Order: sequence, then structure tokens, then C-alpha cells
Amino acid sequence: MKKYNESQNFMSNWLIILLIILFGVEFYDVYENYQIKHSVEFGVSFWIFLAVLLSLILVRLKVAIDDDGIAVKFFPFVLQKKWNWDSLESAHIVQYSLMDYGGWGYRISKKGIAYTTKGKYGIQLVLKDGKQILIGTQQPKEVELILSKYFVNTNEH
Repeated sequence: MKKYNESQNFMSNWLIILLIILFGVEFYDVYENYQIKHSVEFGVSFWIFLAVLLSLILVRLKVAIDDDGIAVKFFPFVLQKKWNWDSLESAHIVQYSLMDYGGWGYRISKKGIAYTTKGKYGIQLVLKDGKQILIGTQQPKEVELILSKYFVNTNEH
């Protein structure tokens, strides 16, 4: 079987626009009320903006599916986690909401563990011990085709 790989981060168009607007408003406020070259406030805002931007770019979810199973890397939270096919009761694509796990990111909730960055589709793993794991995907149809080779009932969204 062909190996499937996907890499995601938190960056999206709406988030970039929001960050630019927030930074622009801060820049304008500091410029109008103070001399920008003497403003500590602007310096702090700039470094916070830069730290948030770098975090959104550097935090990355990588998903790999192959004949052995499904693996995730979610730098810097999870360096490597793998589930072999024989440890899974099922794996299918689901549509989820932010409320299901309390937002995006590395989440632990009553429903289980979630590794998501953006979007609304994920790979729902149900382990043989009953635990559930959600792994976000931006390619639900492609992943669904791959999962159908291992599990008969993969389409649950």
C-alpha cells in the first residue's frame, strides 16, 4: 500500500488577518499616543506578536498511515505516537466541533485524546480497550479511502 503523509499547522487565512489587524491596531495606538521609537509598550507587543506567530508556524501535526498502522507527531507536545492496526477496533472519518474536545491542539477530555490543528474532520480511532483518539485531517476523503482498506465501515460523517 502507498504510504500516506499529512502535515498541518495552525496557520489559516482568517488567523493571519486577525493577527495583522491586532498588531496594526496596537501599532497605531502606540504611534498616536506615544513616540514609537521610545515606546516599551510597542516593543513588548511586537515580541508577543512574533512569539505567537512563530508558535502558530512551528507547532506541527504530522500524520502517517501505512501497512503497520497510524502514527502522529505533534511537535512539541508529542514526539511520536503510533497505533498498530491490530490494536484498533475501528478507524473512521468523523466531523467534529470545537466543543467536542474544548478547542484545537493537544486535548484530553472525557471523550478521549485529540490531536487537531484546524478544520472539522478527523480520524476517529477506537482502540480495543475502548479508548478513543481523534486525529485531525485536512484530507478526509483521501484518508477515508485508505482506511477503507483496513476497516469495512469507515464512513460515519
